[in-house]
Order: sequence, then C-alpha cells, then structure tokens
Amino acid sequence: MKQTPRPEAAFWHLTPLRISLAYALIAIIGASIADWFISRAPHIYSFHFIFGKDLLFVAITAVLVHLFVSHELRLLRESYFALEEERSFIHSLVQSLSEGIVATDAKGGITIMNRAAHHLSDVPDYLVNHSSGVSPFRPPGGVFLLTAQNPIHRSLRGETVHNLELELRTPAGAIRSILANASPIKARDGSQGGAVMALLDVTESRRHAYQAMHDPLTGLPNRVLFMDRLDQALKSRSRKPFLLAVLFLDLDGFKPVNDELGHAAGDALLRAVAERMQGCLRPGDTLARFGGDEFIFLLDDLDDASEAEMVAVRVIELLERPFKLNENHVSISGCIGGVLPAPGATAKAIVDQADAAMYQAKHLGRGRFIMVLPDSTAPDPGHDR
Repeated sequence: MKQTPRPEAAFWHLTPLRISLAYALIAIIGASIADWFISRAPHIYSFHFIFGKDLLFVAITAVLVHLFVSHELRLLRESYFALEEERSFIHSLVQSLSEGIVATDAKGGITIMNRAAHHLSDVPDYLVNHSSGVSPFRPPGGVFLLTAQNPIHRSLRGETVHNLELELRTPAGAIRSILANASPIKARDGSQGGAVMALLDVTESRRHAYQAMHDPLTGLPNRVLFMDRLDQALKSRSRKPFLLAVLFLDLDGFKPVNDELGHAAGDALLRAVAERMQGCLRPGDTLARFGGDEFIFLLDDLDDASEAEMVAVRVIELLERPFKLNENHVSISGCIGGVLPAPGATAKAIVDQADAAMYQAKHLGRGRFIMVLPDSTAPDPGHDR
C-alpha cells in the first residue's frame, strides 16, 4: 500500500490560496494589535524608538503564525494517525481473509497480495502476468487460458467476474480448485485505476463433496448421487417427455471369490467389473455402485426400449468373460432387472421395481435379464434373456 505523507510534509501541500488568505489575515490582526498597543502605551515610545513599530508587528505576526501553524499541524497529525489506524485495520482485514486477494494498478502491476494469495503462489506475478502468454488458470479439465483471459485482466478491461469455477496450476505443479471473483477499481475521476481479484481455494471442500457422492473403492457414483441424478432426470422428463431406463445388476459368483481368495481379491474384482462395465455407457448415462456386489445403471434419453435391452445384454456378455486377478482367472456372471418407468413414477419406486425384477431374473438362472415395461406391475417374462 502507498505510504501516507508525514504531517510536517503534508502542511506544505495545503491549498496556496488558503495559506495566503490565512497569512494576510494574521498580518492585518498583527498590525492592528501593534497600532493599538503603541497608541495605548505612550511609555513604550522609547521601545518604539529603539526597535521600531515594524519589529513589534513582525514579532506579533510571528507569534500568530506559529499558533496557526501549530494548530494546522496538530489537525494534520490527528488526521494522519487516524488514517494510519484505518490503513492498519484494512491491512489486517485483507491479510486475515481466507480468500486470496490480489490487486493491481491500471498497468497490471501488483499493489496488494495477501497471505492466502501467497499460499497459492509464492511468486507474486505468477497469478497475474505471464510472459509466455498462458495463465495458470483453466476451466475444470480444460486447457489453460491465455493471460488476457485471466480474470484480473478481464477486469482491467472493465469486466466484472462472478464465481467463476477454475483450476489453478501452482508453481509446484499441483492443481487446485478455485472460485474466482474479479472487478475493476475506479479512480476518483471514473477512469480505470486497477483491478482486484479474489481467489477462494475450494479443493478440500470439493474433495469432501466428491467422497460423499462416490464409492471409495470403484470411484463410481454411490447410491446418494445416483438417486439424485435419477430424480433430476424424472423432473426433466416431466417438462420434456423422453424415454429412460434403470437397470439393476447383481453379480453371480462374487461371494466364493471373496471367501476363497480374500477381500483384497474381491475388491480388485469389483474394480475390474466397474471398469469393464463403463465401456457400455453412452455419454450422459450413469453407472453407480449401489452397495456390495450390486450396481445400477441410469440410461437417459433413449430412442426406444431396445436400446436399454442392448446395454443389458452387452453387460451380461462382458461379465461372462474371465477376470484375471494376479495369477487367478475368475469367472462370474450377473443378473439384471430393468425398468422403463411409467409417467409419474418416483425414483424410489423405480429402483424398488428394478430390484424386484433383478431377483426374479436370478430365479431364472445365472446371466439372465428381465425388463419391466411402462404401466406393468410385474416383470414381463417375454423380455428375459
């Protein structure tokens, strides 16, 4: 921050007209006092004769000037300390913020950088200026922005940036999730005086949110996230009708692997199953681990029921291929219950219906599939594999 001038120096920056008027008034008062004093005290004529009237006038004027200057300096000193206290408070406030604060002048030179911003980068210019022309910011999973697209440079051009989700590559190479806000700083005359950028590091909160919504073993969405996505899909369906399907999968032969080869092998098998089944998904579909050896699919925006059946058949075929776990080759299969929801069905009712269809498929044997059609109350045996 710029330093406030000391009060003694600030005195000489008073308005010249104000000083001239003040001195003129003091001179008039001094001359009047000198005339009055000499006219009322004839016995000091000898003093007047020796030193002269002008000397007395100068002395009185000097005293008045001293009083005036002392008063002005006292006021300036009080203003200076008040400004210094305010500056210290603002500095402490900015430094205590959890957001990284970076401010620049109109040319992009950094004027303020708080501790949180230093934590993101120990190199001040790293967050603002880059000779390579590429900034350390990028949209989540995207390519890094040009320096001109840096939020603070956008604000230097007069733009205001609100809650922009970005990823920041630190000088050490780590990637942090950031919420960026930036706005122009206007000078008193309305011209561009600079810009200020606030960077909130949300990496940890995003990580916790991700963990709360994803299965720690496979990385797939968990039950909570799946139900939320299904609920959102049903709401979208109420506004614009389209076909969706839910497929509920239970593995056959998983328990013997877990019992004979151990839990580590069972975990490795579940990860391999999840990776293999993800190859069956279209963009926009969701595969979630519902718990244990149960998985569930949300197939959104289908053209017809045959698309859901093709996915189910493909999943069953993939599961029948042996899995290699270290030196062991493991063979499993799976049964699937599918539902094409009727209009107005709730997310819970759809999942319960798919679960029931899956159990009926298991009664038919290993590697079976049954589909529940809209408006059905029971699985249609005509759709078992």
